[in-house]
Amino acid sequence: MNYQNAIQLLDSFKTINRREYSDSANKNNDSDNHFFKRTQFLLDILHNPEKKIPHYLHVAGTSGKGSVCAYLSSIWQCAGRKTGLFLSPYISDIRERWQINNKPISKTEFIILVQEIKTALETYIRTSPYDVPSLFEIYTVMALHYFARKKVDCAVLEVGMGGRIDSTNIIPRKDAAIITDIGLDHTKHLGTTISQIAAEKAGIITTNAPVFTMSESSAVLKIIKKAADHKKAIVIHSHLSSAEKKSISISEISTNFTYRGNNYEIKALGMHQARNAALAITVAKHFGINQTAIKTGLKKTVQPIRFEIIQNNPHIILDGAHNPQKISATIETIKKLRLVLGDKPIHLVMGFSGDKKTNIMIKKLLTLKPTSVACTKNITNVFRKTLNLDAMQKIVKKYSPEIKTEIFLDPIEAVAWSKKQAETKGIILVTGSIYLSGELRPTLIKNNNTKKIA
Repeated sequence: MNYQNAIQLLDSFKTINRREYSDSANKNNDSDNHFFKRTQFLLDILHNPEKKIPHYLHVAGTSGKGSVCAYLSSIWQCAGRKTGLFLSPYISDIRERWQINNKPISKTEFIILVQEIKTALETYIRTSPYDVPSLFEIYTVMALHYFARKKVDCAVLEVGMGGRIDSTNIIPRKDAAIITDIGLDHTKHLGTTISQIAAEKAGIITTNAPVFTMSESSAVLKIIKKAADHKKAIVIHSHLSSAEKKSISISEISTNFTYRGNNYEIKALGMHQARNAALAITVAKHFGINQTAIKTGLKKTVQPIRFEIIQNNPHIILDGAHNPQKISATIETIKKLRLVLGDKPIHLVMGFSGDKKTNIMIKKLLTLKPTSVACTKNITNVFRKTLNLDAMQKIVKKYSPEIKTEIFLDPIEAVAWSKKQAETKGIILVTGSIYLSGELRPTLIKNNNTKKIA
């Protein structure tokens, strides 16, 4: 098996439908679903790697969970703990999903890991009374198997979707359940109200494990507190005061903020990133991580396509915001950045998944009063449904008919066109989809020769 064969094998499982998840979530009855039975059967074949990992930090939420996972992993590593990090989704390279001390699995180890999973799946198919695991269930098992073999001290696991019946919730114990901001996303699968979605996220709460949250919604906090009380778990709230929020400063290269008497610097830009970091700080302090490790870990954390500036003159920003909550954070950040850069014209490069609240997101983005808009889509991930480009352009024209708008099937051509519009004095914001920005990142970095891809 070579590297490409390994990827193709995993891709063959992408046809497993998420509808199963929504059916089970709507029933809200654990005895009716077989997700954990499938995952557990596969783990049993591999001699239960999940039991060989001593510590777990489990992170759920609608917005910010990937960032919080990255901060926690970096802090734990700087504290001298060998740390496994499981992320969903990846940005540009599938190997980003499985990391040890913030380094993606090597191609050689990836091939070995897939070969071992392939053998286990063949045994599963011959002997299991259940249907074939979903791709994300396989990814989760791969993470646990890899981390156990590498003898990590702690595994930081990002929930794929929801939480209650997400395959990452198979772990036998956890040191903490961490819940970031909750909003309306994946509504076809998790529910159509904030309360329903919050209940699914709160499903990661387990007996006696502390719960950490950054939510500022009283309705969400009530649901989290109820779930925690049921499991005899304490709830610890991370919250930036009004004064701390006002003290946040953003430059082209970092965000600086104060939290509970200490000053911190992170590379990711935005008030929302300061809130994400504050949650990670709260978790770290609870577990006795020293201040030096916390500050160093935060400062070292690199987060691709989280409002990432990859070129100057014109400024090109890659952003993965893909729901209204995240788009609002992006808009807030670019407004603060313009206070530093000056009131430069904005040029949008947009692409969206087909199942998102696109009308709302485009309307929000148009409040930036862009000079031009390029409508495009990701083209490498054929399994991802994307919004029809004509429909996207019609939404733009509906709200802002005066804006110059073009359609591009190739996202590289969309960026090239936007660069011509911006010349050297504008800001090009690529947003709307993790997959769009992730697809563009390697090519743009290579062309600009500005950074080494993480």
